[in-house]
Amino acid sequence: MEWGLTVSPPSNIAPSYIVEPRLYGYVTLLNSDGEAPVAALRYHLGQDFEYDFVDGEYHCPAARGISEIFGNNQPYYSYFDGSAGSAMKAVRDLYVYTNENGPFDAVMGFSLGAALAVMLLLHFDQLQAAGGQVPVSSPFKCAILLCGVLPYNLSGLLRGWKQFLHPRDPGNLIRIPTVHAWSPNDVDYARHSRLLMQMCDPANRIDVAHCAGHGVPSRGEELTKLARAICSTVSSVSEPEM
Repeated sequence: MEWGLTVSPPSNIAPSYIVEPRLYGYVTLLNSDGEAPVAALRYHLGQDFEYDFVDGEYHCPAARGISEIFGNNQPYYSYFDGSAGSAMKAVRDLYVYTNENGPFDAVMGFSLGAALAVMLLLHFDQLQAAGGQVPVSSPFKCAILLCGVLPYNLSGLLRGWKQFLHPRDPGNLIRIPTVHAWSPNDVDYARHSRLLMQMCDPANRIDVAHCAGHGVPSRGEELTKLARAICSTVSSVSEPEM
């Protein structure tokens, strides 16, 4: 199943819907598994956020924990098909989309969506130069990265191979404010999430550990703590309505 209310033909970044900003701002949400993993979080955030959903294009197996909830008879989607070319296309498509529809107050990415957001943030200047466009500011004022996995090296993707970026590599530092939700119980990607945090300026970073594994807290104090961190971060960068 493709989550959301898609109103345009499927593409790597087809938006589910586009709405106007309110109090806290305009958020583009990157989640190849659709709205479900962040539904409780969005409900807890209330009516002060408006979202622009960005869907995946490629059929894929369900991530761990997703099929247990929604079954194996539904189609699931990813931003990449496993090839370097599809990953490069996803970054370029997102770059074009943010140019046409941004800037956004925030990007919220879950798992692979977080990696896609980070690839755009780290390589924004390079993508601009390749497109021959006049430099402008980052498409996002802050980033919410939920169980994020490591992004790929853009230069490698251009050569047809995939190599994870590492925080020790030069130039891999995101300076805009970030919120990181991750779990030491994440069987597959806990190390990825910790390394991804190290790619973000510690002075502008809020880390929220939880017990939901490779998922998003859906109840209790963990959910409340994450929602507060997001509200605080997004409100600090968004401009109030006139």
